[in-house]
Amino acid sequence: AVLLQEKAELADQIAKENVGKSVSPVRDEELNIQQNNISQLTSQRAAMNSTINGAQAAFEQSLSRSQALKAAYELQQSNYDNILALYNTGAVSKQDLDNANLALVNGKSAYDSALLQSTKAQNDINGLYDQRKALDAQIGAADEQLKAMSGGYDEPDQRITALSSEMVALDAELAKINADKYDIQARNGGVVESINYAKGEYVSMGAPVLSLYDPESMLVKIYIHEKDLLRVSLGTEMEFILEANDQIKLSGTVKSIATEAMFTPINVVMSEDRERLVYQVEVELQMTEEVKPGMLVSTDFGKLE
Repeated sequence: AVLLQEKAELADQIAKENVGKSVSPVRDEELNIQQNNISQLTSQRAAMNSTINGAQAAFEQSLSRSQALKAAYELQQSNYDNILALYNTGAVSKQDLDNANLALVNGKSAYDSALLQSTKAQNDINGLYDQRKALDAQIGAADEQLKAMSGGYDEPDQRITALSSEMVALDAELAKINADKYDIQARNGGVVESINYAKGEYVSMGAPVLSLYDPESMLVKIYIHEKDLLRVSLGTEMEFILEANDQIKLSGTVKSIATEAMFTPINVVMSEDRERLVYQVEVELQMTEEVKPGMLVSTDFGKLE
């Protein structure tokens, strides 16, 4: 919560800086840089216009050449048709017909080439027009930015910036309230056994941060066969021996007895199956300095009445 509060306060400071920036013109150096940028874009547009004019002139020349070659090709087609008719009557030789056909093929090839060049020239012009539109958009955006830099943001933008600052300030205040409200508290005192989070990590609401244990009292879990359940009840006093040192004896009191068996077979149908049932029993031990959490203890049910 503290980190979230610090983050919200930083955002609040940034928002306030933006409010001040929205009503303040920028420095002369920045204005000069923006004006030079606009000048460069304008020069590029002028050069683009010159390029477009040259491409347009080349296209018109290519178009005129294509039209002339088309007329020549049509004339050669007519000439070939006439010579073919004379050849069929025997008036001209086969060589005359071949020459007319060659001229027709050459004329068609020249016309197709000129037509392809005209199409390419037109596509180049269209591409140049698109580039000029992009330059126009850049110049327009640069002009608007220069206006904003010269006189600050316009009134709608200033109001939006101010409202955004107010909203961020409210977030910062809310983060502070949450940081004060959601303190980390331990229900009981004890010794720290484990720490679940490192400094700087995000902790979800209600998540345990530390594990504590009471050195004066500790629970031990034991598992009792069903036939031995009759010997224990809530409040029963039991004696335990520390496995690490059998000279250390501990006393404990039964605090809870499970109502359902653990390690239960899938089907309990035979009497010998019931002997496999065990029940969890929790016993509160009276601790000594030698005993630590996790150490093993043992007890003898035969000593219970």
